[in-house]
Amino acid sequence: MVQPEKRRRARVWSRREKAPPSWLEELRAQERLQEFADSRTGRSLRTGLPVLLLCLFAGQGRLIGGAMPFAPALLAGAMLRDRAVPYAAAGCALGALVAREPAVLLSCALLFALYAGLRLANLRPNDLTCVLGAGAAAYLLPLLFARDLYDHVVALSGGISAAVLARMYATALRVRLRERELLSSAERISLALLFCGVVTGFRQATVFGVSPVLAALLFVSAAAGTLGGAGTGAAVGAVAGLLVGVTEPPEPYLFPGLVLAGLLPGMFRGLGRYGAAAALPVALLLAGAMDARFLTAARAVEGGLALCAFLCVRERQWAFLRGYFEGEERVRRIAAGSREEAVAAVADKLEDYAGLYARLGRAPGAGPCAAVSGALRALAGELRQPVREEADLAREIAEDLDAAGARVEGVQAERVGERLRVKLRLHCRERDGLCGKRLCRVAAAAAGAPLRARGNAVCPKKGPCEVVLEEAEAYEAISGSASLAAGEGPCGDTLTTVQLPQGRYLAALADGMGHGLGARAESRAAMDLMEDFLLARFSPEAALQAVNDLLLRSGGEETFSTMDLMWIDLTNGTLQALKIGAAPTYVRRGKRLLAISGEALPMGIVEKVRPAVTNLRLQDGDALFLLSDGVTDAVGGDEQWLARELL
Repeated sequence: MVQPEKRRRARVWSRREKAPPSWLEELRAQERLQEFADSRTGRSLRTGLPVLLLCLFAGQGRLIGGAMPFAPALLAGAMLRDRAVPYAAAGCALGALVAREPAVLLSCALLFALYAGLRLANLRPNDLTCVLGAGAAAYLLPLLFARDLYDHVVALSGGISAAVLARMYATALRVRLRERELLSSAERISLALLFCGVVTGFRQATVFGVSPVLAALLFVSAAAGTLGGAGTGAAVGAVAGLLVGVTEPPEPYLFPGLVLAGLLPGMFRGLGRYGAAAALPVALLLAGAMDARFLTAARAVEGGLALCAFLCVRERQWAFLRGYFEGEERVRRIAAGSREEAVAAVADKLEDYAGLYARLGRAPGAGPCAAVSGALRALAGELRQPVREEADLAREIAEDLDAAGARVEGVQAERVGERLRVKLRLHCRERDGLCGKRLCRVAAAAAGAPLRARGNAVCPKKGPCEVVLEEAEAYEAISGSASLAAGEGPCGDTLTTVQLPQGRYLAALADGMGHGLGARAESRAAMDLMEDFLLARFSPEAALQAVNDLLLRSGGEETFSTMDLMWIDLTNGTLQALKIGAAPTYVRRGKRLLAISGEALPMGIVEKVRPAVTNLRLQDGDALFLLSDGVTDAVGGDEQWLARELL
């Protein structure tokens, strides 16, 4: 529509000169063209004409022996995607007429009749209908013109090829490049297969013995390798080589040349566009060394044409095409960068809070603030550790688990700092909570590093199990316990052993004052608090002081408890023993017995706890014995008897 101002100007011009100016005529022509493009007919032509041309050219392609599966496959792919089916049918029919193949024309007519019948019945063709329809049409109708067994074999090969190609072409026709940024490997290969199928219609066209089709295929293979890497280039070259090898005229010796034309530019794409271009002649020479029929004067001209086209593509166009190959990696890189930025922001905030609590801790009576500051700094340090994804290792672990009979749903392998972490999601058959133990050996063999399950893996009654495996430290601690009440009621002692972050291991024994339920509650409360503080990254000394403060301010009756805390670093095998009113601890090393003791008042009595601290380097095979005073009281303080029992 012409805007009001332009209408007014048009009337003025018509009154003065009785003829609109040229710019107004151009404007009206552009408006009419835009109206036609936005109309239903214009939109139909815009989407249908490319499909018609594809089917027109691909419909003339011919396999060895005369089979022509490309037209039925393209029509079936258009039916499956419901994309410009009448145009596809018209293009296939025109291609069959140009190729003078009535069997192909009948096949396309039968497929279009099947589509029209389904649409009239308000049904939509599915994968099975289109694939089987293409195969049956490409096989059955050529039998009407078969004269001997060879014609039957050719018809069968055409039917199988049409069924396979139909599914690939359906994937290619689904892609709208203007609306897409991420293309999967299947979509890239399907598009390459569609392109190769189209150019097969020109296979017999030559100019002075030079094949433009082969030059185009060499260019496409080299471009795919440059943009997508050696694997993508080799795959596209293999697809092109297979089609060239099985179409008329048959030239199977072209297969290695096209594969190398995609492989070598992909391997040298790190040197830039000119490095990839230099690899193309090398690929042709290697292919000629493999088969002398490949290296001819015509082939040299075709390679030169492909190389010139490769060098004539502008960098802006390469960047545009590269977006379809590297879009997924770009999105993953941006997502990883966003995650790292978020983690860094959280770590910075924790550092700010740690500094605030550190300043508060300098005030008199503000000891807990300093402990909180240390815990926050430790947590910020863990968050700042770099996380690097190990996609290849995750694939190897998944393959090994699948070979071992595990139904794997997902595997994620990453390095946190220098340590490996593997997250598994799988369906467990036994449902007995032993997933971690079963999976560690398989995953560790694939990773080449010892792994252990984080925490205790619990199998749900329904749904998949989720297990986290971490790289094991140089040492492993195995624990066991036994208890006996002195009188009636439960034992008043509480023992805990827990794997802590950063390769730490905690073994602690708390002894409540007295016997029975009261002593049990006191020791249990002290132990629960101690474990929570240590899991929150508090240092052992700060955790002991915090537990002591809470016991002092618990209210009600006085609460006392001894604490025997063994802080073991499994990375280097060092032990830090902190004892508060606890009985001696013993380390059995071969035929020797080492005693660790210390004097200190129990927790919950004085404001400031001063644990007896002992540092010791453990050795492989050492046995650590934590005893409560109930054991020494039971033997009457006979240390020789106790030493003999422990040895």
